[in-house]
Amino acid sequence: MDFERITLDYYARFLGIGPGELGRPGLVLCPSALRDTAMPGYPEPWDIYLFCLPGQVVVSYGSRAAGKVGQLAGMLTAESTAEEAAKALERVYGKEPNRGLKFIFRGLAGEPGGARPLTGEDAPLFVQFFREATGAAQTDWVEEYFLEIAEKGYTFGVEEEGMLLSATDAPDMPFLGDKVQEIGIRTLPAARGKGYASQACAACAQAMVEKGICPMWSTSADNMASQRLAYRVGFEKLADTLAVTL
Repeated sequence: MDFERITLDYYARFLGIGPGELGRPGLVLCPSALRDTAMPGYPEPWDIYLFCLPGQVVVSYGSRAAGKVGQLAGMLTAESTAEEAAKALERVYGKEPNRGLKFIFRGLAGEPGGARPLTGEDAPLFVQFFREATGAAQTDWVEEYFLEIAEKGYTFGVEEEGMLLSATDAPDMPFLGDKVQEIGIRTLPAARGKGYASQACAACAQAMVEKGICPMWSTSADNMASQRLAYRVGFEKLADTLAVTL
């Protein structure tokens, strides 16, 4: 499977640029209606979204950000670092951007270990795990969500004595849903640092590849644990992202 081609195609669609344009050196300004509404899997629209690759910065923007995008472009080059771009965004739009990282899968590096696929019969186990892992009070929707991702084969967990310690999930993908899937992961606080998340994510990534699905990974720029986990599973950093909602 050509993980690089599929991943770049996905993010090109996300940004609203043409196929094959992502990764070419330069500063790319891309007006896109996608920035005017919240896409599936995202709670709010990103009015302006920067995708920073080595030698390329893509500026995808919607109607609310269009008036100042020229000013922003005057402060950027294709070689601008994420830090430089973040400062420029805050200066022009008056808001600190949400900073994230996107990864690309290079091949399985971790070992599934004791992780197992979760099935519909594990719904009560997963709901209880979700409550404990997140502290959420409202979980009426969790069982339906779990059954959906379990049917697709996207949820794997590590269990001890009838309790889930770590489990994957599958965030909504706004594009190429039949070709890509991001891996989500949660681990009980008391079970962290013991390799359970690596096992669950490795098993999930392996199952996706066997199904012809390209695994994907995103995280916030300050989530070092998630970044280390991505590398252990077989991902490497692709790009820095900067996003602002106006």
